Amino acid sequence: MVYTKQTWSDLPTQTTPLSAARLNKLETQYDEAVATAQIFTYRWANAAARTAQTGMRVGDIGFQVDTNTEYKFIVGSTWRVWNTPWISYSPVIVGMTNTTAVARYRISGDQLLYRGNVTCNATPSFSSLVEFPTPVPISTVDVSFNAVRATVNMISTGVDEAEGYFLFGGSAGLYLFYRRVSGSASVRGYPNATNPFTWKATDVIHFDTSLPLL
Repeated sequence: MVYTKQTWSDLPTQTTPLSAARLNKLETQYDEAVATAQIFTYRWANAAARTAQTGMRVGDIGFQVDTNTEYKFIVGSTWRVWNTPWISYSPVIVGMTNTTAVARYRISGDQLLYRGNVTCNATPSFSSLVEFPTPVPISTVDVSFNAVRATVNMISTGVDEAEGYFLFGGSAGLYLFYRRVSGSASVRGYPNATNPFTWKATDVIHFDTSLPLL
């Protein structure tokens, strides 16, 4: 059936409804629009099945069963980790010795959620800026903004406490700083043997942060 485009003079009315050709054309256009906008979902048993997947389009979502991980297909023909459960992680703190770090992280969309504790096993020594490595690379685009959304507390058991904060150290780490009130002044700086207090065994750093991913 040949379709002839309608004009204002032959618009449908109650007595002259849409022609069959016109209805077919509208249905075809609707189906094409839905197909273009539709997000497809996939389910894979493992990474091999995910790698073998074909026919993906930007925005498609998939779930890998063996790791309980959700992926999103992004520009550049790549499956990107999009959501994970909490994963255990043991960061090695740079610039501060005699410590044990225990942490967890998860990926939620384009954000890395990262939290943990650092405990001093003995009196720590400091060799440089204290750097906390991240479990996955974070966005270097935001490094120029410098500020990191985080809660950081440094506690010297039974003696003192100071609030901390992070600054971007690059795509693989965060620099630790402290702030505290001394008299009427607010003091800021990076930790060393006597700041923000005299460090000793059992002192601890708690941190909880959210970071932009690549």
